[in-house]
Amino acid sequence: MSKVLIIEDDPPYRKIYTRKFEVSGFEVQAAENGKVGLDTMRVYKPDIVFVDLMMPQIDGFQFLAEVKADDTLNSTPVVVLTNLSTSDDAQKVLEQGAVAILVKSDTEPNQVVEKAREVLGEKPADSTPAAEAPEE
Repeated sequence: MSKVLIIEDDPPYRKIYTRKFEVSGFEVQAAENGKVGLDTMRVYKPDIVFVDLMMPQIDGFQFLAEVKADDTLNSTPVVVLTNLSTSDDAQKVLEQGAVAILVKSDTEPNQVVEKAREVLGEKPADSTPAAEAPEE
């Protein structure tokens, strides 16, 4: 079972994403800001992290910078999940090591889960093996 860390300061979003990942078969931890997220990441050792950009204490930009600078954390893929959608923001987070950026208002929770599966190289939950062609 893959482990997900969701770092989101907005309780309704945090609850929605946590629940969606849980019902999709992931183990989930959530943090309410970047400082708690960094501490949780070091202990929980998630397989993937989803982080908001605009948060108190340590925002997503600073979180990415700290993860990138830490050899014990920087191999964990981080996906930015935000409502900021300028190309400058997208370019900046990708330069800081994020593997993708998703705009919350344009992305359904099931699409967030599918992005996790894609990044982790997992098959979609609803995929069924293709029927093999009969031998001739």
